[in-house]
Amino acid sequence: MQYTVLFADDELHNIEGLMETVRAEGCEVLTCRDASAAVRLTKAGGIDCLVTDIMMNPGPDLPDTDPQFAGLAAIDAILKERRGQAIVCLSVISDQKIIRELKRKGVLYLRKGETSVGVAWRTIRAKMTGIYSTE
Repeated sequence: MQYTVLFADDELHNIEGLMETVRAEGCEVLTCRDASAAVRLTKAGGIDCLVTDIMMNPGPDLPDTDPQFAGLAAIDAILKERRGQAIVCLSVISDQKIIRELKRKGVLYLRKGETSVGVAWRTIRAKMTGIYSTE
């Protein structure tokens, strides 16, 4: 079975290595650069895992959203309709309150720039399949 992973980040060049690894592992990789597009694409279905940043352009559908938290608004909008959606947050935020809230919602958090590509891929794979492996 081929999985589809959507990467939502306004600075995709910073995660090119991870996207290439996910692609090399046989997944279809889709990208978007704002929170509104992440919501639209994920709600449309067919996304096995959303990998999203927190700080990004909110886009046209979330005009009153602070860009510092646009990814959080996207996550909330998605989970409102797709409660079981696999989501991994890949961001530089360090606010423990936000990270705890993400975990409470079932969203896995990885620190951008500090998490290796291998660990990030295994986390994405585990979130999609429900099976964690160290390989």
